[in-house]
Amino acid sequence: MNDTQIINIVIAGQQAIISGVRKENTLFTFGSVESQVAKNNADLAKWNSPIPQTSVESALNRAIKLGHEIAWAIPEACCLVDTATYPTYYADRQAKIDAALRLSVGDVVLLEGRLYRLASASNCNVALIPVAA
Repeated sequence: MNDTQIINIVIAGQQAIISGVRKENTLFTFGSVESQVAKNNADLAKWNSPIPQTSVESALNRAIKLGHEIAWAIPEACCLVDTATYPTYYADRQAKIDAALRLSVGDVVLLEGRLYRLASASNCNVALIPVAA
């Protein structure tokens, strides 16, 4: 891995600013098949749903078989805000930016036990490319 620092993404849902793809204050939120399965299973349990819970292994196998990504970084959406309704919006957003990790395209991250290299993708997005350990 040539002296590359590995950044640990502690939990899916963690936010980071990834330079080299969009405006410098764009927040990206990390996610994965594992985190999505955990969230869906928690929702099923919360509502006592008759639908059986999904195992992480079966969800991973299905995603790989269908060619879906198993981890991702999604840019935060933007919107117009009525500061009369939400007067602390800009202060709250700045606090999120200040707390976010600072990453760059080319960095290697550890997410859900797997290594990924951040790469530029179409439409100024970020792709997580699996890296062999």
